[in-house]
Amino acid sequence: MSTPQALVHQALQTHRALLVDWVVDLMYEKHPELQSSFGPHGRTSCSEDVSYHVDFLIAAIIGESADPFVEYCRWLNNVLLN
Repeated sequence: MSTPQALVHQALQTHRALLVDWVVDLMYEKHPELQSSFGPHGRTSCSEDVSYHVDFLIAAIIGESADPFVEYCRWLNNVLLN
């Protein structure tokens, strides 16, 4: 029997590209100025960044510990604010 973590991991891996696209679409809907400020290259970079976020989330789920993801979020917050 699969654990809940394994099922979530499998779902995230299977639908990873859809999840990334959905998040980026939401960001660009909420902040339409992103398109005019950064153009198509910015959207591609944003997708890559969101992919990294999903990777860290998946790792936390697999490891059954939120600590690595929380630390990553703290680091990212620091990077974005400074």
